[in-house]
Amino acid sequence: MSPSPAPNNARLLVQVVETTWSKASRGAPAATLRNSTPESLPYGGRALRVIDEAVQLHEVLYREPEFSGEHRFRKPLSPERLRQRLDLEFRWTGSELAVSFFGQLAMPERAPRLRALVLAPEQAGRLVHNWRTFQTFSGEWEYWKRVVNIVVTTQAPDCWFLRPPDALFRDTHHLF
Repeated sequence: MSPSPAPNNARLLVQVVETTWSKASRGAPAATLRNSTPESLPYGGRALRVIDEAVQLHEVLYREPEFSGEHRFRKPLSPERLRQRLDLEFRWTGSELAVSFFGQLAMPERAPRLRALVLAPEQAGRLVHNWRTFQTFSGEWEYWKRVVNIVVTTQAPDCWFLRPPDALFRDTHHLF
């Protein structure tokens, strides 16, 4: 599962921007605030977690009612745990990185996409998907939007996520 070995000492930079909300934020005016959350942010150096020598992760969560960004700080994840957490797999095929999206965690469930993104060195990609889950403790639905920004680079990460991605995979559904 590990994306190593990367070609030419490239690093894999992964930024996860998640937005979560309840029924209370499905309509105006809260939906306007929710829909204004960014899909990418400057790559936050202090928020990085090193997954292995070739993978770095930056996570930001937006929650109702304020939808202000909260940087996540957790113990480092193994490459396998990262795959489970994001429902993605990263695999080098020669000099390209193939990103597979499984959609197993989503409701409604999605068909797996074995090559949702293919990135060459010095390219950026974005994968966007959404889902809902039923919270048994509250009896309410919870809604999620996850944006995964991925860069294969040998350069400093400063501005990578502020430019448009070279490749985009969007699997979003109406979450009734």
